[in-house]
Amino acid sequence: MAIKIDGTTVINNGVYTGGALQNILDITGVYDHFRPSPSANAGVIDMNYPFYYDVLTTNTTYTVTNVVPGRTTILDLDTSATPWTPSWPTSVFNFAPTEPTWSDHRYWLVNMAAYGGTDVRVTAIGYDA
Repeated sequence: MAIKIDGTTVINNGVYTGGALQNILDITGVYDHFRPSPSANAGVIDMNYPFYYDVLTTNTTYTVTNVVPGRTTILDLDTSATPWTPSWPTSVFNFAPTEPTWSDHRYWLVNMAAYGGTDVRVTAIGYDA
């Protein structure tokens, strides 16, 4: 059964896919079968993309682009066995409750939500394998 919004079909009755998106405008992001396709990271977080992974090989200073209210991005971060330390644009990143001590864990899920052009609210969850 096709799905319509205001009379416009947005998910059709695709024979091979069980439905395909169509007539959807003004969306961005890279998704594969409705899940994010992770992108390797080299220190730049583009909030047009939903998911990054990074294995640090040195201390890394991140920058952030396309900070538009409502956009979210997740970074799967491995600080490595060394461990290396990430740093963030403090004028933009606001950690809740505070920025963690990165050496406390090797692996981190860093969740970012843009609330304005200069306000990214961030939580980081550390874990070890």
